[in-house]
Amino acid sequence: MNDYSYLILGGDKRQLYLYDILKSKNKNVKKIFLADNDDEYGFDENFKENVIILPIPSSIDGKNLYTPLIKKTVPLNSVTERISKDAVLFTGGENPLFTASKAKKVVNLLSSETMTLKNALATSEAAISIIINNTSHTIFKSNILVIGYGRIGEIITDYLIGLNGKVSVCARKDTARVKAALSGAETFDFDMLDKFLPKFDVIINTVPALILDKSELQQINKNALVIDLASKPGGIDFEAAKDLKLNTIHALSLPGKYSPLSAAEYIYETIEHTLT
Repeated sequence: MNDYSYLILGGDKRQLYLYDILKSKNKNVKKIFLADNDDEYGFDENFKENVIILPIPSSIDGKNLYTPLIKKTVPLNSVTERISKDAVLFTGGENPLFTASKAKKVVNLLSSETMTLKNALATSEAAISIIINNTSHTIFKSNILVIGYGRIGEIITDYLIGLNGKVSVCARKDTARVKAALSGAETFDFDMLDKFLPKFDVIINTVPALILDKSELQQINKNALVIDLASKPGGIDFEAAKDLKLNTIHALSLPGKYSPLSAAEYIYETIEHTLT
């Protein structure tokens, strides 16, 4: 089917590159809420396009569209209520407003296993860059802890081991710890976290739940770098970390900051696969 028309709403550099990719393939595409000089629909005008693409994430607070590149707040419901019944809606996350829209089909891009794996790869590469730019030592022989062994945890563990870091993985599931051990990492369960925390130079959390509260943070080496890759609110008590003067970074939306072109290509491939 070649009569799709695309509308990209909001987002970061990933969506700008996605717009360029669609244009380069002679697609009928329009963008709004991506730059201050974008053309906008009239306030009461419904979207004419039949492929609506929201950013990843589509919203930070669940109420407003993610629009970091413009100085404007766009209520999410003002977007969803203007989608036609013939449209396919691509989102970056779940929200009741998406399923309540008139769209004939709603596709959460983050539910695509291929997309998720590629994003995990981009996130892991970006995390390596953060470590290099925020420490005074090499990854080689550094004591590094990865908390959680999902997609991102597994990929970043492999990367760090490849760079000869001394990597440990804290994971709850026996199977996850076995897989991590087979990759060359030391492993332990969460009940041993307090005991081992003081030895690490770098700590990377990937678990989207509070893992490092004040009691755990007090065990961390004052010179350590602590990176949280989990989505908001994250897995670290950042207020407590600030009080303890720990070097913490909540690293969000890394593919959009470090590899937006590759991330845009992943989005394009996922959308085209869904539409064909």
